[in-house]
Amino acid sequence: MKETTYLQENKRLMEFLKSVPVFEPFDQNEINSLVKISKLKMYQDGECILQEGSADTWLYFLVQGTVRIIKGDQEITVLRRRGDIFGEMGVIAVAPRSASAYAVGSTICLSTDFSRIESFHKEDKVLMGYVLYRIFSEILVLRLKETTNELMKIKGKAGLKFW
Repeated sequence: MKETTYLQENKRLMEFLKSVPVFEPFDQNEINSLVKISKLKMYQDGECILQEGSADTWLYFLVQGTVRIIKGDQEITVLRRRGDIFGEMGVIAVAPRSASAYAVGSTICLSTDFSRIESFHKEDKVLMGYVLYRIFSEILVLRLKETTNELMKIKGKAGLKFW
């Protein structure tokens, strides 16, 4: 893995982030605050991005490439869309990672270290708290919808009655 230092405001990166649906509601200052606690990390094919059972405070946004999410020895999902987010469960729960993530081919992630929020001034902490919880809320809503759809498919296949 190769990584940059913590990022500064960068026009190309800002344009990318504004093109990602989860960042559309945020203004320039909010995105700048996020960028200051982020790094770009580049991975090679098969390289582990995060390991099930490990603990850290990094949240990942897919910039380029593909990421496989694995729990135990079972593939959970494959992320391919720019802006796909992973690693949020470890940050939200402040608990060991519930799954592993591996690069498929050359992969670049914007990696955000939420432990660095503690170094912000009070107003900036509040701002980052808002950004963080807004992102997490959107992720959780999307994942809940996906889980509900999968449950409905399983119930339909098993011939079970719905509520």
